[in-house]
Amino acid sequence: SGQAEVSQVLDELSRSTHESASLGVRQGDDVIVLLRVESDEPLHFVRPPGTHVPMHTSAMGKALLAFGPEALHDAVRSIAPLVRLTDHTFTSVRRLEADLRTARDRGYTMVDEEQYLGLRSIGAPVLDESGTARAAVAIQGPVTRVTDDQVPVLADAVRVAAGRLQEVTAWHALLPV
Repeated sequence: SGQAEVSQVLDELSRSTHESASLGVRQGDDVIVLLRVESDEPLHFVRPPGTHVPMHTSAMGKALLAFGPEALHDAVRSIAPLVRLTDHTFTSVRRLEADLRTARDRGYTMVDEEQYLGLRSIGAPVLDESGTARAAVAIQGPVTRVTDDQVPVLADAVRVAAGRLQEVTAWHALLPV
């Protein structure tokens, strides 16, 4: 089935990176987690499907904003005010917009302790035929493993998984009605 294909892509992403992997879509000002595979490491981040996460503190949310249908300026303003969850959270529209522009240029998003202290995530958009993000995939892991030197390697794995998910139209069936 389609969901099995999507799960397989997330399984492989989680296995190859040793981090938890998620697929999500936008719902209002949040990302809703559709599918999730937990890391095989004893220390890992747990977030069940159905969880809602603020767009600006989520690597999936940032991917949906950065590669979404709206201009960055409008996309960021649409979710303001930006609620602070940690000292690292972007609460300035201008700073978040700059972060998303950087993400768009390099092809992946990052959340660096902006949602929870000690947690980093890397995300990439799942694009439709027109090149617009309709879903996003991300991995989440502790700062002790998702280190600066590991980020490029992990980001490549996330981007490859997002590309594979673009070929699998099945995730459409998982979208909340």
